[in-house]
Amino acid sequence: MGITSKRGRSSVTFQSLSKTQSGSGEYVKSWSTYASRRCTFAPDGVSEITDTATQRRLTTATISVRYVDGLSTEMRAVIDSRTFEIESVIAVDGLKREQLVEIREIV
Repeated sequence: MGITSKRGRSSVTFQSLSKTQSGSGEYVKSWSTYASRRCTFAPDGVSEITDTATQRRLTTATISVRYVDGLSTEMRAVIDSRTFEIESVIAVDGLKREQLVEIREIV
């Protein structure tokens, strides 16, 4: 299942991780929306990962977005109901107009 707009415009939601304490005192992780943008999705590649008894697929891509202040590798990106880890955030210019975000998904 691929992103519907390969090399086209998609919507991306960047999410940040937060930890809250439950009534029993345990910490519970949850993801909340940090920012939403339109993006250009450019797939880089797909490879197979085999370890012990499982086989998984690694998908890597680069997305281009309007600048998001504070965007980091501690966050994740959701595009078309698929969740990607953020590998790196690269500012295209010093004017805070655009960022390239390298992402990966392991399924």
